[in-house]
Amino acid sequence: MEQNSIWKNIPVDILEQIMKHLPHREYLALRAICYPWWISVSNVMAKDNCHPLTELPLVLLRNEDSMFYSLSTESLHRPKTQLLKRTQFCHGSFEGWLIMGDYTVYTVEGFATFFFLNPVTNVRIMIPSKLYFPSNSLLYVEKMVASSKPGSDCYLAGLLDDFCHIAIYKPFDNSWTIIEPDKDSGIYFVEVEIIGTKLYVTTDKTSQSILLVYDLKDWTNGPPKAEMLAKLPKLRPLVSSISGNHCIEIDHTICYLAKDEVSRELYLIYMICNVEYTTLHNYVLTYVEPPEVTTIEVYKLDMNKEPIGWQSVRLDDRVAFVSSCKSMVMSRDKLNYSKELIRGNSIYFGFILKCIVNPWLGLKLGMFCLNDSSIKYFPLKTSNHCCAPDPVWFVPSLW
Repeated sequence: MEQNSIWKNIPVDILEQIMKHLPHREYLALRAICYPWWISVSNVMAKDNCHPLTELPLVLLRNEDSMFYSLSTESLHRPKTQLLKRTQFCHGSFEGWLIMGDYTVYTVEGFATFFFLNPVTNVRIMIPSKLYFPSNSLLYVEKMVASSKPGSDCYLAGLLDDFCHIAIYKPFDNSWTIIEPDKDSGIYFVEVEIIGTKLYVTTDKTSQSILLVYDLKDWTNGPPKAEMLAKLPKLRPLVSSISGNHCIEIDHTICYLAKDEVSRELYLIYMICNVEYTTLHNYVLTYVEPPEVTTIEVYKLDMNKEPIGWQSVRLDDRVAFVSSCKSMVMSRDKLNYSKELIRGNSIYFGFILKCIVNPWLGLKLGMFCLNDSSIKYFPLKTSNHCCAPDPVWFVPSLW
């Protein structure tokens, strides 16, 4: 009884230090140890700036208005305090941190600043170097990936929205480095991901899409040089049909690069959607029906093959979370989950196909099970007048 009393009376500041070294799932489990610990954990969570999301959520950012979608409640939550300004946008995430861009002075000065944001605690860590965009062009960052949590060994890579430039941040450098495809190559950058100090880039070209790799550690003079690593698996032929009144139906394929932080493996995920829409002057006017996912294919990069190539795989006890700004593969054991909520060998997706009239029609959140090709869509109730944001997956953390 004396020993139990010692554990129950651990000072709160020491208990909070112990919490910081635990995975999110085990941290929440501390509440079941004893009543004093339940009080301590609850008090820490009460300090949060947003709803305590205990499952892996989807964060939706619309300028200064932040909305978090929780898989556990299948509903939207807004933080208690305003997190962002109108000129700040989310471009990616790494575990519990969002990667933010601030474009406050961009149109005047030609540069943007970036920072890491923990949306649970509202802690911010600035990236010291400013990103000056290529001249004579009004560009923004489409997606940004990080090699690690914010720190002295964190590399960043941002894909710009012309898909012809990648900006690289190297620790302790005074400026970002800009990568461009070789002249007259006809190549466009499609996806980016960092594992360690290796930057992986998928490209789009009429003849063949390929995977490039850049070594971010060993370059000194000028931008790093690309090495062609592997060809991408062939996609099925595009199927489309046109009916009256400019109504078009197509099979639309979205390509994602995703990494497993623990195994340091790279995945390629193809998601095929059936899309039917009307056009006006070659612009998408409205969707006749909301886009529907028809199938998903998963490949893993096999570095042991000669030549290096892709292997079609199952995820088994792993799950994947994919979106245009953040994709990741992880074991279910890393999550605080119920077996009914987080199913193994499944893909949780969030994507948007832009629509002028009603952006929310193009936003889909759901889960695709690779075992039986079943699909579950998550309900999303919001105003039709909102501007639909690009979704970003992240693992919530108090630290």
